[in-house]
Order: sequence, then C-alpha cells, then structure tokens
Amino acid sequence: FIPNRLGIPNSAISLSTGYYNLPPRNYFDGEFTLMAWTRLTKTAHFQRFIECGIDRFKAVIASLSDGYSNRPHYTIFYGNSESSLRVISANPLEIGVWYHLTFTFKNKIGYYYRNGVMDKFGELEYPINITRTVCFLGRSQYPESDPDASADFDDIKIFNKALNEDEILKEYQKNY
Repeated sequence: FIPNRLGIPNSAISLSTGYYNLPPRNYFDGEFTLMAWTRLTKTAHFQRFIECGIDRFKAVIASLSDGYSNRPHYTIFYGNSESSLRVISANPLEIGVWYHLTFTFKNKIGYYYRNGVMDKFGELEYPINITRTVCFLGRSQYPESDPDASADFDDIKIFNKALNEDEILKEYQKNY
C-alpha cells in the first residue's frame, strides 16, 4: 500500500510485480461502468487495469496501454481477440501522473473518459450474462506476452449501470 493521490498514507494499491485475483462474479451483465484513479509507474506492453472473463476468448478488458503506447484501450470479445472491436484513446497517459479513468458500456457502445471528460467511444461486443471466473486487477490472461501492470490504483469502483457524463464528472470531482 502507498499514499493515494491526496497523500493519505496506505490508502492506494501499488502494483509492480504482482496482481490481484478478483472473486468469481457476474460483474458485467449489460450496462456497466469501471472507474479508478490510476498512475502508471513505467511503460509496459498491454498493461491491464482489469481483465475479467471465463477464459482467454471470452473477456472484458480495460487496459492502461495499447501495446507500448500508454494509450488506454477497452474491448469485450467472444472469439478471436485479433478481430475484436476496441475503443483506443488517442492520448497517452504520462508516467507518474494520477488520472481518473472511466470505462462505461451502454447499448453496444463503449465510452472512455479521462479526468471526467469523454476521450473516445465506439462500438463494442455485448457482454454475455455469465459468472466470470478468471478476473484480475493488474494482470492479463496472456502473461507470457503481457506483463503485470506497473501502476498505482486508488478508489476502484465497478457499477452495474452506465453512469452518465454528469455522474462521471461528479465522481472525478470528489476529494476523499
């Protein structure tokens, strides 16, 4: 544990050589929102914020980097990951800077917000209604090619609805 973005001791998670297993659950059934304060600590290949599915070919992925670009990307796929629809930011994250990142899904559209402002959106696959048993914070289901995240996380939230722009901006503006 490390100080969070406000300097409060032992209140954020730092990952550099590890990850967390998330408990099996139906996290993504229809609309949803993933949100966290995040700070990259180094550039690495396809660093994951969250990857959650039942196997490598049926997963919801929110990544902190598309390749080595530090541009967040977001995908939902069921089959060939090479042909999956993806939402990729045009704006890279800087190393050592805290960002409020939000990934939301509604009506087959994925939205990515940075610091309360929409950065990118696009069509995504619809998440199937399943209990996801292979879920990680900071790890890919492809550890042989994608290293564990090297990032700090604070105030991680998962909502079972798509927050609207006003709700996302209010979450970004909270200081606690």
